Amino acid sequence: MLDALARCLGLTPRAYADLEGGGTAKGCVFCRVTPENGFDMVESNDEMIAFRDRNPGAAQHLLIIPRRHISTVKDLQPHDIPLLTRMESLGARLLSSFGVPPEEQRLGYHIPPFSSVHHLHLHALSLPLKSWWRRLKYRPTTRGDSRAGKRWGWFVTNRDAMGILSEGKRIGITSS
Repeated sequence: MLDALARCLGLTPRAYADLEGGGTAKGCVFCRVTPENGFDMVESNDEMIAFRDRNPGAAQHLLIIPRRHISTVKDLQPHDIPLLTRMESLGARLLSSFGVPPEEQRLGYHIPPFSSVHHLHLHALSLPLKSWWRRLKYRPTTRGDSRAGKRWGWFVTNRDAMGILSEGKRIGITSS
C-alpha cells in the first residue's frame, strides 16, 4: 500500500526490492513467465520474453518484458534506453510477422498508478483497438512536436519514454 502511494507521488520505492538471484522479485507474476504457469509465450531470449496478453485489447496484443525485474517505467534511468530500444524492436518485429504494418502498431507502457503488474512490460498492440475503453486505456499523449515528452496521461509510447529519459527526466503521469 505504501509503495502504491509513493508511486502516485512520483517516488521510487524499492524499485529493485526483494530481488532474488537472477534479478527476479519475490511474488512477481511476470518474473515467472513460463508456459507451465499459463503464459502463451511467443518468443524469448536471454534478455526478454514476449507473450500474448491474457485480456487482449486488440487483435494482436503482446507484452514484452525484460527478464531482469524492473518495477515500472517510473524506475527507468537513461542507461535503460538500449533495453527499451531492443524491447521495441522485438515488439515491432513480432507484430510485423503477424501482418501488422508499422503504421498500425502502438508500443508503450502504462504509468503507475495505472499499471496492474509492477514489472516493466511493453504493450505491443495492433490497431484498431477493440473498443472505446481500449482506445482510452492505450491512448498515447504525445506532444505532437519535436520535443521529447508527453502531456498528462497514463500511457506513454516507447519513443516518448526514450526521449524523456534521454533528456535526463523521469517518466510520470504529468507532462515532462
